Amino acid sequence: MLSVNGITGTGSSSLTKSSSFSNEIDKDFFLKMLVAQLKYQDPLSPVDNNEYMNQTVQFSTLEAIQALNDKLTFSLNQNKAYSFLGKYVGTYAYNKTTEETEYVKGVVDSISIAGNEIYLNIGDNYIAAPESVLMVKNEPPNADEQ
Repeated sequence: MLSVNGITGTGSSSLTKSSSFSNEIDKDFFLKMLVAQLKYQDPLSPVDNNEYMNQTVQFSTLEAIQALNDKLTFSLNQNKAYSFLGKYVGTYAYNKTTEETEYVKGVVDSISIAGNEIYLNIGDNYIAAPESVLMVKNEPPNADEQ
């Protein structure tokens, strides 16, 4: 069996989500556009029923694909989190005592799932998102290597 001694990465991650503008079209936007289209259509030349049904089917398909994508993303993140169990990691983690995010090294003791969010538990005080892990080793380094 192939053994991995260590993986390192660069960059940083935070446990908070940014509220940046998204180019995604969501269900509410689609429904508002559909209602506006029906409201302002020409009464002498209404939208063809086939076109209306086609738009509805496209929307339903889009919704199903988005739900599938969400489930797949959660499953992949869950698998990633489980792969860190018992491993020595370096990551940006939330300190429950000081309520601040800081870089910490330690062994992942357990996994927590809250809604659709997955967290790594490092010791008693730290939680981290799996995507924030920057370094992974199978076991803690010797005291002289840290």
